[in-house]
Amino acid sequence: MKTKSVLSPSSISKLAANINKELKRMELDIKGRVTVGYWRVGRWVNREILKNKDRAQYGGHVYEQLVPIVSLSKRTLERAVHLYRTYPIASRLTQLPWSHFLHLMTVKDEKQRKQLEHQDILKGWSVDELKDKITTVHATTEARDSKKDAEKEIPQLTVVRGQVNTFALVEDEGEKDLLVDLGFRVHRGFTRIKSLRLKKDDCVRVRNDRFSKTASPSKREQLFTYKAVVKKVIDGDTLIARVRLNFRMFITQKFRLRGIDCPEINTPEGKRAKRFVEERLKGCDLIVIKTHKDTTDKYERYLTDIFYAPRLPQSREAASTPRAQGGRAGVTLNFSDPALVAEKGNYLNQDLLDAGRARLWPPSASLAGGGTPDTASKH
Repeated sequence: MKTKSVLSPSSISKLAANINKELKRMELDIKGRVTVGYWRVGRWVNREILKNKDRAQYGGHVYEQLVPIVSLSKRTLERAVHLYRTYPIASRLTQLPWSHFLHLMTVKDEKQRKQLEHQDILKGWSVDELKDKITTVHATTEARDSKKDAEKEIPQLTVVRGQVNTFALVEDEGEKDLLVDLGFRVHRGFTRIKSLRLKKDDCVRVRNDRFSKTASPSKREQLFTYKAVVKKVIDGDTLIARVRLNFRMFITQKFRLRGIDCPEINTPEGKRAKRFVEERLKGCDLIVIKTHKDTTDKYERYLTDIFYAPRLPQSREAASTPRAQGGRAGVTLNFSDPALVAEKGNYLNQDLLDAGRARLWPPSASLAGGGTPDTASKH
């Protein structure tokens, strides 16, 4: 005997749709409870970390101690804390599964993240669809940021390239004898300069420890320029160098780069700045330093402009093309003459600014001279 249909086709379809809707809600409720559970885990761990936030690496130690005794990996615990910090209100976590929030948390911009979250709930995206949307957002953000960076004007330091081995004469107090001002508070008398018929403020050039009279440089800033060897890079804007004063005289001194400031060495940015300097000066037989005394500092530290030339050119074609004045285009030659390095070498202070590894210092300084005091005459 044929069974008579109780429900019409339209009624059975409507009933099935309602059942499937409830099953989907149940699935979301379960997944939402899982997400909220991870959120609560993150809250507990975060509270413990905050109790001892002043203790270095305390958070890492908490994770290491928890992993052997809970059924969660270190990565999952870290993600749970990230979830709690990103979404302080748990009620927002009930409409999407944990797997979706793992990807939403990678969007740093809160406004963009909320928009993606809203669209995800509204349109019911799969995880793969959400990942595609987030990838598009990241690409758009990176392109916009790159454009902004390209449009930023890089500060340009005004630099006076010095004359190596050129020194001014000063008068010995009370004696009226002429002394050679070698810089670094070193004044020395030489009987050989008497035959050159010189007077105070005249300049001499030294070559192979021999004097010759030379015209005073057009700018006194060109004095106090030396051949030196790097002994240690301390951070992005500070190094120790051994400076050649001539006449078998050397001085080892700590120098700070003029006109710029690099991030602190204990930060990732500071470490990158230090590596940048180390890589640029690697293999250099010599550098040339042009010194200034910072009379605004109670220790009167020596500020310096540093010029250098990498040992190896990047290509044969580049090897035949010296870098432009100011050291900002092309590739440097294998300079071994300090006078040539001073004239055409790369300018390290500006290289750090160009690479985004340093900022102008002081920030309000005029770009002419970088805002540092020119006290060469009292060097």
